[in-house]
Amino acid sequence: MLYALLMAAVFSLLLQFYLNRQTAHQRNLLAQQERQEAYAIALLTKDQKLADSGQFSFNKGQSHYRKEKDQLIVNVVISDRTYDFTFAIKEPKARLDKDQDKDKKSELEKEEKKKQSLPVKKRKPKTIMVKKIKF
Repeated sequence: MLYALLMAAVFSLLLQFYLNRQTAHQRNLLAQQERQEAYAIALLTKDQKLADSGQFSFNKGQSHYRKEKDQLIVNVVISDRTYDFTFAIKEPKARLDKDQDKDKKSELEKEEKKKQSLPVKKRKPKTIMVKKIKF
């Protein structure tokens, strides 16, 4: 009788430990999934940004963004949790005037024509002399 009670207690402790691990694992997976959704929203916000600051609303949450120096800071709110992401942004290069743009295009076209018109030298395959060794 005492042995059966001891075995039941050990089994109960093992079962409790296993169930606690499973629930912790499930909570961890849900947190990772929510963070991935927040990151996806942040990437969409980065691609869609219109001004130096603003906000977007999505099915899963909202994002607020602002530009500071050479960084874009995105705050995403999903189910009353806030996720912060920082992205480095590159300033767009100054657009060339139309005349400069045309000159660059014509130069590139000339270079391509030169490459196409140059004859390609055919190389003869190298022959390797192999000496037979007698044992």
